[in-house]
Amino acid sequence: MRFIYIFIFVLCAQVVAAQDFDKYFYASWNYKTPLSDTNWLGDASAKGLKLGYRKIITDRFSVGFDYTWSAYEEYKPTATFVTENSAITTDYFNDLYSYGLTLNGQYFLPVNSTRVLPFVGIGLGATLNRYAQNYNIYTDDDSSWGFLARPEVGVLLAFGGKVGIIAGAHYDYTTASSDFFELSDFSAYGFNLGLVLMSY
Repeated sequence: MRFIYIFIFVLCAQVVAAQDFDKYFYASWNYKTPLSDTNWLGDASAKGLKLGYRKIITDRFSVGFDYTWSAYEEYKPTATFVTENSAITTDYFNDLYSYGLTLNGQYFLPVNSTRVLPFVGIGLGATLNRYAQNYNIYTDDDSSWGFLARPEVGVLLAFGGKVGIIAGAHYDYTTASSDFFELSDFSAYGFNLGLVLMSY
């Protein structure tokens, strides 16, 4: 609760006349839901982080990069796993740890406001996906790299001073599949909400 009061105080202290800024950094919470291979892993994940940097090139366009991290976990009921020499019957978890790095372009939609800045954008880069199946004391895992494309829409709320808020929705598609678990390319949609620090 103390964090919420501090956050509100900082925002109120920063609400001054909005100024032009030429770059910004942001950190946001990232909530994602898988769209592919949902029989293997279909639960949404609130364990996500998105860090980004943007350099304003013109009044309407910015470029930068994003780093994303997400962790998915889904409980599965009891099943029997058979190997060449043994078998085990147990409940288990399917996990996915996803790390992404993208170069981004962002277009600010024309609106008559210096505080509310809606945008559309695209990020292109790479993903490392680590798939894991945890049962009893055993773990099977498989990691793969893949191409990542992330179109997004969102809004930047500039409170003036150096603080703002960013919120958005995005779709992630990556070719980071798993041959071991027989999983195809991975896709998900997500929402993010975070704090922006602007520089003038």
